[in-house]
Amino acid sequence: RAARSGAKPAAAAPEAPVTFDDIPVEVSPASHHTTPLESFADLAPSLHPALARNIVRTGYATPTPVQRHAIPLLLHAAGDVMVCAQTGSGKT
Repeated sequence: RAARSGAKPAAAAPEAPVTFDDIPVEVSPASHHTTPLESFADLAPSLHPALARNIVRTGYATPTPVQRHAIPLLLHAAGDVMVCAQTGSGKT
C-alpha cells in the first residue's frame, strides 16, 4: 500500500481554447486548390449588390476555415463541391 501524504497532486495547466483558426482544412484533389478567402469584403466585386449589402448588414467579416476554402471553390469550380466538417465548425 502506498503511503498517503497530505500533498495535493499538481493541477494540470489549463489548455488554450481551440479557435476556428486551429481547425485544419484539406482540399482534395490538390489541383482544385484556390486562394483562401480572407474577408467577406473580398467577395463584393463578384456578388450581386444586394447580397453584398446583406453580408455587410449582418456583420459578417471573417469567414470560418471551411468557408474560407469552400467559397472560392464554389465560385470557380466547374463541378460539385462537397464539404465535410464537424458540427459547429462554421459550414453555414
